[in-house]
Amino acid sequence: MEHRCGERLPINLPAIVHKSGGDDVPVTIRNLSHGGAFVAVPVDRAVLRGLVELEFRATGSDTREFLWRAWVIRQQADGAGLMFDDRQLAARLPFLAAQRLLLGMTGKAPARAGNDQ
Repeated sequence: MEHRCGERLPINLPAIVHKSGGDDVPVTIRNLSHGGAFVAVPVDRAVLRGLVELEFRATGSDTREFLWRAWVIRQQADGAGLMFDDRQLAARLPFLAAQRLLLGMTGKAPARAGNDQ
């Protein structure tokens, strides 16, 4: 069953998933919507479950760090689907609007430097 609603924006952005218990997992955000994200998880990493935090840095004219709380709603061989905490929606909207603008100008997901995954 599909849980995500809203437009999915393709993206290629390195990030960290903070699991409960202090474990950090490097991931790559592959797409975003106002309600969630899909992250590519390295094959050799542990399973993601429950409540996590997605941390990433947006580059541009004003480099900002983001930390969004999410629940892992599914995990498959190539990654995990996350559903964001709705209480943080207002914090996500400006970033998503900026990504939408970038996509409109280039027609494809912006490439991010430093993405080895």
